[in-house]
Amino acid sequence: MWVANAAVVGDDYSVIRVEPTTGRVVATILLPIRPTGISVGAGAVWVASGGLRRSLVRIDPARNEIVQTIELRFPPGAIAAGEGPVWITSRGENTVLRLDPATNQVSKTIEVGRNPTSISVGAGSVWVANSLDRTLSRIDAETGEVVATVEVRGRPDDVSAGVSGIWLTVQAQ
Repeated sequence: MWVANAAVVGDDYSVIRVEPTTGRVVATILLPIRPTGISVGAGAVWVASGGLRRSLVRIDPARNEIVQTIELRFPPGAIAAGEGPVWITSRGENTVLRLDPATNQVSKTIEVGRNPTSISVGAGSVWVANSLDRTLSRIDAETGEVVATVEVRGRPDDVSAGVSGIWLTVQAQ
């Protein structure tokens, strides 16, 4: 289990690796950024920073150390790793970036609804909750194209994709 710690420990932020069966901390990785999101996939732990650094940190889980800091052109919002790439939302630009983990480069920018607040990967798709549009975007994970936009009642806050379906939490209208 990986925990992004946004509370300052000394003068540093950190990611803590916890053995899930015992609850024992097995590693603490100090971060150069304030973490605002975390996802595990594509052979790495990915930590976003929505602060002034505007970056994404890649951690090698075999070595428990940072192997790359990737600068972004905007403060990253939500992050999800799955179906191959790493997916990152930009609330200000109303987009999702598809990052190729083999090159650590953005391979596509995808326009979605206004204020994409949450992202999840499952069932061959990337699901994005857009709170200001009150929509859920479905992106084909292979092509990177938006294939559906579903209007929802209320403002979506969080989306989770699983084997048996897609779950969405919304604020009342």
